[in-house]
Amino acid sequence: MQTSIKKIRKGIKFTLKYIFFVGAYVVGGYIGIYLMMYCPICDLISMSKREQINVSILLISLLKILFAIPMGSIAWGIMYMFYNYCRGFDD
Repeated sequence: MQTSIKKIRKGIKFTLKYIFFVGAYVVGGYIGIYLMMYCPICDLISMSKREQINVSILLISLLKILFAIPMGSIAWGIMYMFYNYCRGFDD
C-alpha cells in the first residue's frame, strides 16, 4: 500500500515536471511570436519612414517594448522554476 502511494506520487511529480518544462518553452515561444506579430519596433520604423511621428503612439510603443520583454522573461522563469522544483523530487 505504501509503495503504491509512493509510485503514484512519483508519477504525478514526473508528469508535472515535463508539463512545466514544455510549458516554459511554449510560453516563451508564444510571447516571442506575439512580439514578432505585434511588434512596436516595426510601428516606430514605419512612423519614421512616413515622417509622421505622433508622440502618444511613440510613447505607447516604447512602453510596449519596455514591458513585453520582462513579462516574457518572468513567465518563462516561473514555468522553469516549477520545472526545477518538480525535478528535485527525482533526486
